[in-house]
Amino acid sequence: MQSPVTLSIFYEPLLKVMLERLDVSELHCTVQGLFHKGSASYVHFLAHLRSPDGVALACKYLEKDKGLLTKKDSLGNTLLHYAAYLRNTHLIDELVSKFPQHLFAHDSVLENLQGNTPLHLAVSIKRSTQLELPKIEEALVSRCRNSRMLLHKNAKGYNPLMLALIKGSSCGMDPINVIKLLLESPFGKDIIASTTPLGDSPLHVAARLSDIPLALSQVFSKTPKEKRFEKNLLGNTPLSEAILAEEMGNALFILQSTNDPKLIQETVTVYKAYI
Repeated sequence: MQSPVTLSIFYEPLLKVMLERLDVSELHCTVQGLFHKGSASYVHFLAHLRSPDGVALACKYLEKDKGLLTKKDSLGNTLLHYAAYLRNTHLIDELVSKFPQHLFAHDSVLENLQGNTPLHLAVSIKRSTQLELPKIEEALVSRCRNSRMLLHKNAKGYNPLMLALIKGSSCGMDPINVIKLLLESPFGKDIIASTTPLGDSPLHVAARLSDIPLALSQVFSKTPKEKRFEKNLLGNTPLSEAILAEEMGNALFILQSTNDPKLIQETVTVYKAYI
């Protein structure tokens, strides 16, 4: 059943008026069908507040009850997950600056039932243009006290960088700005060294994807030379993956970046086996 609050969700001025009439304890109350078929809580409605007054209201409630910051819905999403999903830059800026000790604890990471952190969701959302700056990702990364969220792998084994590559390719928009941000963070070396359960490095992932030449180049340049041609558990190098995925532009880029005769011969062998 819809309540006045749920009915006002897409009109912020009215939503703000409704939320102002709630006691902080009522933000824990469960509501059905907020963003999905499962249950959420009224605190998750705060993700729709974008105006300065609305964000100030959200922070006022959260100051009174900081437990609301990590309250999860039936899918394991917190307020920060929803703010990232909705690309609510102003709210995220305030949350990460006012409550970093609660959102980025040393011994935990905010993940939903699919293993996705708010950063995973942020890099997954299609941007308006390729030139759009990764403000939300930057706010999240700048407040990370450790590498947990940056290295965290979701249920499919992807860290945020790998997921950004995949989502960028799927929508035909090179995620170069996000990739640069992640790799230039203090934990960039750890991110580039991370692998999936199948042994895929970020370079393996990028090599078999289309429409991300700038991101591929960035990942290649940040990958140590001795790691650029390592094999995954299937025995494939990033170059082999590019060939098998029929991404010949990627294969040519990687091949032109090496003068190793052994590698070139190995590539010819893989290509002959493929055809």
